[in-house]
Amino acid sequence: MLTADEIASAVASELERFPHLTFAVLFGSAASGRMRPDSDVDVAVYGASAGRLEIEQEREIDRETEIQIALERTTQRNVELLVMNRAPATVCSSALTSGRVVLMRDAAFYSRYFLAVTSVAIDFLQTEREYRAIRDRSRSLSPVDRSRLERIADFIDTEMEDRERFRDVTQHRYRSDRDLRRNLDRWVEILINAAIDIGKIVLSCAQRPIPYTYGQILADLETLPDFAALSGRLQPLAALRNLMAHEYLDLRFGRIMRFVAEGAGAVGELSRLTRRWISQSEEPCET
Repeated sequence: MLTADEIASAVASELERFPHLTFAVLFGSAASGRMRPDSDVDVAVYGASAGRLEIEQEREIDRETEIQIALERTTQRNVELLVMNRAPATVCSSALTSGRVVLMRDAAFYSRYFLAVTSVAIDFLQTEREYRAIRDRSRSLSPVDRSRLERIADFIDTEMEDRERFRDVTQHRYRSDRDLRRNLDRWVEILINAAIDIGKIVLSCAQRPIPYTYGQILADLETLPDFAALSGRLQPLAALRNLMAHEYLDLRFGRIMRFVAEGAGAVGELSRLTRRWISQSEEPCET
């Protein structure tokens, strides 16, 4: 049976055969030196994404099954393969901060990803704590949370008044005008965060299980009958939120302008549906 160091060396050597992997990390017991005879080997990989950061993206990377089979053959153990393009940021952040890098093809990109995914993870842990607090304090919409939802809806309506001034922004202006870029970036970010906050409150009041990602919060919100009209329109916004502060200007510009043209409309509609949901909610039943 291979030792922990031999497993790390074997994993590193095997992953070199897959040129589409940007970096990889050995984590869990194999990285900490606490392996038991029946321990699995935990390996996190990031698939090349043409220079674009991918966090919690719903896609498979090339040859996933082949990678896992190759790693199990070379380590002589079961392998848990974590795809960092797709997995929850909290899990990826933990793997990176506690693990051991075994493949590195682009150190600069790795640094960008590390900063981005750890930032998203820290933010989401706070969201998770708030979700638990809301769910634990009431079985339906409490006066406190009703007020919060009303304030968020008011905020969205006010911010939507700025939408027209951003519709015709060119890439040249976005790159050259720092004030405009700062204002547009901030506008996009706060609207998406407002949508996530609505999802957090509504789902927790409905006693839904705690989601694992921002994308799941928005996707789960879309499954509620009162918000079904937004099906497929909210969940994609989480990916943009996760990358706003860490993606290159030229790469994020297209995503931002798609939000101005389409995504912002979904957030505006969410405000309307939220007001209707509030008006139809039963009187609060405190725990």
